[in-house]
Amino acid sequence: MEMDINDLILDDEPIEASIDREYYIDALCDKFPCGDDVDGNVHLDALGKALDKTVEDYTVNGKFIVEDWDMFGQDLTNNAYDELEKIYS
Repeated sequence: MEMDINDLILDDEPIEASIDREYYIDALCDKFPCGDDVDGNVHLDALGKALDKTVEDYTVNGKFIVEDWDMFGQDLTNNAYDELEKIYS
């Protein structure tokens, strides 16, 4: 009996992912527009820090692994809120 290689892959195993930084920074800018009282570069730096923290949280043994993209989005939003709160308070 011949074995199908696809039988060796479990559907519930986490798969290493990659991330498009520009896409997520743009999405965060849409969700959290820059205020008039903050420099745009400072605002973008805060969003970049939030993305870096979120990616770091989802990195295991040097691999970026996301099992639930909705949860990743929530964590990214929460981290962005936290970073922006630092510069807007």
